[in-house]
Amino acid sequence: EDWASVNGGHYTQLVYQGEMEVAFDRAATLMRRPAGYTLEVRSEFRKAPGPGKLRVVAGGKTAASSGAAVALILDASGSMLKHMQGKRRIDVAREVLTDAVRRHIPPGTPLALRVFGHREADSCRTDLEMPLAPLDPGKAARVIGGIQATNLARTPIADSLAAVERDLK
Repeated sequence: EDWASVNGGHYTQLVYQGEMEVAFDRAATLMRRPAGYTLEVRSEFRKAPGPGKLRVVAGGKTAASSGAAVALILDASGSMLKHMQGKRRIDVAREVLTDAVRRHIPPGTPLALRVFGHREADSCRTDLEMPLAPLDPGKAARVIGGIQATNLARTPIADSLAAVERDLK
């Protein structure tokens, strides 16, 4: 009782067994009541850094000269039909990957492309659309450009990532 008083708490002596349930209800109510707190918020504006760059390097050499390979995974599930900055997400993803294979990944670099969500609705299917081969930028761009998102398809990201090791062998 003294400890409860010193710390601003509550103390109740129970007279009969049925009061225990009431005491627990009161305690729960007291614990859920509003309490005083302080919230401190700091903010600052940072300008977006702009577009990033992709350079595939292994041991100081480019991927094409080092024997390294690149695996690309494209999400073509139903969520990619949503709009982002005035375009569908799938269109943005295709543009980024097309730019990567045409301008940033050197021709001849071993490359594989895996796509999920584009074959059938309500499926967790993931497909190797371009088996590992030296990059032909025109061919890769055509394959990427032909991929369409499928509404109601699932998103097997983990299965796609797990398949990359097999794709690169």
